[in-house]
Amino acid sequence: QQQQQQQHDTDADGGGGGIGGSAARRRPPHFRRHHHGHGHGDAASAHHPSRKRQADGRPGEHYVPTGILKANFFRKHFASIPAVAVVVATFAHGDGGREWAQLQTTVEARVSAVRRAMQTRDARTILVLLPTPNPQAAAHTEADPLGASRALALADDVDLGERVTALRRFSGLEARHVAVLEAEDVAQLGQAMRRFFGTLRSEAFSYYLRSERRVKAFEKAASRAGLPPEVNAVLSARYFTKVAFFYEFQNNREKLSKYYAQAYDNCVRGVPRGGDWLWQVKALCEALNLKLCAAHLAEGAVAQAQRQFKRHLRRFAAPRDVGFAPWRHEEWLMRQHICFAEMLRERAGVDVGVGGAAGVVAAGAGA
Repeated sequence: QQQQQQQHDTDADGGGGGIGGSAARRRPPHFRRHHHGHGHGDAASAHHPSRKRQADGRPGEHYVPTGILKANFFRKHFASIPAVAVVVATFAHGDGGREWAQLQTTVEARVSAVRRAMQTRDARTILVLLPTPNPQAAAHTEADPLGASRALALADDVDLGERVTALRRFSGLEARHVAVLEAEDVAQLGQAMRRFFGTLRSEAFSYYLRSERRVKAFEKAASRAGLPPEVNAVLSARYFTKVAFFYEFQNNREKLSKYYAQAYDNCVRGVPRGGDWLWQVKALCEALNLKLCAAHLAEGAVAQAQRQFKRHLRRFAAPRDVGFAPWRHEEWLMRQHICFAEMLRERAGVDVGVGGAAGVVAAGAGA
């Protein structure tokens, strides 16, 4: 399913931010594939996620935040930061020692480059080896449709297991992080393919679990740093948003609802009267409200989603900063109603229509 999400990026240097949208459904963990052709490829040419400028996110004693959340945080983790990197290499059954040695050297360089680029992200690297058809076996394919050609290819490469083990050790990979997938495994979802998917899923979930625990440690350190209450509120909103976001990738609905609610409560604590901070708060609260409503609707708790939506509207009912742009608050309110109406329509599986959407708006306005 496509996630329709209108984003207002929060700038850590003081820009307005947060995200909002017409739906806040969970996306699966993101994978970026690094492909290596047989005997080709430059290790430096792979596209890797950028390094974190500061590995330790704990604030100092005199820390003063200039924004709630870094610019592009949500989009970055959806589209740019992989939970697992997969390096793909091809080889031919029956390759001689020289061809295999060249493959081993090239793959090791590629794996090392990917691992170096991802080391500050603590993400794992998996190697997938895809055999190409053996020329001798291919000549027998039409005359032998029952699979004897595949047996011939495997017979020509009886030491494949030993070669793969040597390549794995040379590249510094664990046994479970190397998969050899024959064409039949891919086409028929064979045991090797299912095992590969299982490893991929497990490592992706482990990545988001480690990310969530790291941010929790930052939040705990910040709460003990003796920072002013207003700074603590900003940091708590930031950290709880990140923790909930990583729980969302793990599909842990109970925890993501808990932490999104805590992030929302800290974000609305003492809403500013105006300026850029006001619009940062409103933009992030818009996203958090959609996340909470989506979580409730996913559990079938429509009434709870409606209560959250009405609470959200009450919190921001009074226009602020009207001297800057009087129409911006009305535009923001209208978007809240439209997004929630679309979520209810998707949940019900029927077209709400103009009257239904107007009813939602009226219910929210009268709350």
